[in-house]
Amino acid sequence: AAPPSPILELAQRDPAAAAMRLRTITAREPHNLAAHRMLGRLLRKLGRDDEAARAEMAAIRGAAQDPEMIA
Repeated sequence: AAPPSPILELAQRDPAAAAMRLRTITAREPHNLAAHRMLGRLLRKLGRDDEAARAEMAAIRGAAQDPEMIA
């Protein structure tokens, strides 16, 4: 089995810290759809629905432009 993801472990311990780390990742890697999706889930968990919606929309827009997702 693959080792657990450090972000997933952090999300379980400290969702707010994980969200901050994911914001850094998505800013640096705007095409990282998994990071946008995870950020959206964490922000919803924290009750930050408007921010969560923006992160989720970024993932959806990215997926719509990804040839592998379209095929």
